[in-house]
Amino acid sequence: MQPPIPLYTPEPVYPEEARDAEVEGVVSLRLMVDASGCPASTWKETGKKALLDATLAAIKRWRFQPATKDGKPVRVIITVTVAFSPSHKPEYTIINRDTP
Repeated sequence: MQPPIPLYTPEPVYPEEARDAEVEGVVSLRLMVDASGCPASTWKETGKKALLDATLAAIKRWRFQPATKDGKPVRVIITVTVAFSPSHKPEYTIINRDTP
């Protein structure tokens, strides 16, 4: 199986109130990417609410080259983590690619 390839992954917007209050942390969630390369659903979300909301808003706009199995597009589940720190832009990591 070939994993999905990120094509368009706009960064989450760091909530101004969270940045001003120097709120930092990591958001982690599971994301199902459908066979067309679009986010389909999320779950197992962890992180501070303001940062989680910003991450979910960004992920809804993400697009991928779909994962493939035997040359055909398939849906997959990936884990996305986003680290927020007032001193730099949010940084994301995609790990644990699985088929549902």
